[in-house]
Amino acid sequence: MPMPRLRPVPAAGTVAARTVAARPAPATGAGAARPAAALAAGALATLAAAGLAACAAPDYPILAENAALAQPASLASGRWVEVTVESAVDRELRVEGGALTSPYFAPVAAVRLDQAVAPGGRARLWLPLGAAVCPAGGGAASVQLTLEDADQELLQTVTVDDAPLAQLHAEACGARAVTEVAAPAFGGSIDEGDGFVATTVTLTRVSGTEPVDLVGLVAADPLVAAASDLPARLEPADHAIERTVTLRPADCESTRIAQASGLTLTLTLQVEGGEAREVILRPTDALADAVGRMLDACTTA
Repeated sequence: MPMPRLRPVPAAGTVAARTVAARPAPATGAGAARPAAALAAGALATLAAAGLAACAAPDYPILAENAALAQPASLASGRWVEVTVESAVDRELRVEGGALTSPYFAPVAAVRLDQAVAPGGRARLWLPLGAAVCPAGGGAASVQLTLEDADQELLQTVTVDDAPLAQLHAEACGARAVTEVAAPAFGGSIDEGDGFVATTVTLTRVSGTEPVDLVGLVAADPLVAAASDLPARLEPADHAIERTVTLRPADCESTRIAQASGLTLTLTLQVEGGEAREVILRPTDALADAVGRMLDACTTA
């Protein structure tokens, strides 16, 4: 079933509802011969009941009006956050989908969630972040959630704690300030060996003449990375610098590898005179395939 489209909500905490009344079954047997006037009266009664049901306000609130927000390490590389919502009713309901709105990140389309919430219970929802807005705009952060409660489709806006978003925003804008001077990328060369994959990381000047240092790098679990000749400096006259990076499994424990969020490298870059910033580097498809083969061989050895 496709996720219901989100509809605009006036303010945080608002609940909108739509009820669809069941259509009465046609009469059979002797009842089928009722006079037209009786049929009309029955139809009017049904319409009136449906109208009252449609206007009936749902319990308020369905979910608690405020929710916690965090970014576990397992979600950091994919630019997702975790929002914990709490039911305010004594019956089970379902969160069909949702989207995050904040002054720190550009809006993205709602995602399907399809997650049950027990009576009075909590649910952890994973929602994507858009691109950082630098500088940030104004307003509060909230999530717009499509809920299914009995025979009603509901839309509720829940305010979220925006302190974690402010921190993520500061990091994202700081990283952007660095990459607007020098952009990191994986190189095209890939060497697959016994228990390792070697590739290169390049740092290419985009603008300015300030020296930029590649201070260090760390691979996401379950990999470890070793790089040659670090720290390395992109000098004012340099167009680009390149360093070899060797990736190996931290260990061959199959559960740990299966739960990995994917290959990323976190680079520490620093423009001269500025703060050191962390920049996440994602692999090319070819490099991801090579690392996948290495991990497969590791777990089956």
